[in-house]
Amino acid sequence: MESHSDETRTNINSARRRQSELNKIERNFDAKVAFLVERGTLDAALGPVLEKLHKYRNEM
Repeated sequence: MESHSDETRTNINSARRRQSELNKIERNFDAKVAFLVERGTLDAALGPVLEKLHKYRNEM
């Protein structure tokens, strides 16, 4: 059985991981696409296409 302090530590670490993931999604287009594909919000077949278009746009 987890003690109260172990549970609190686990919750804090989990929140930090979530915040880290959210920061990555905000900064990185590919991470955002992957997140949307994971959630089923974006069709998986469109993910690589969007990433390529984004990279192409940034080269201009």
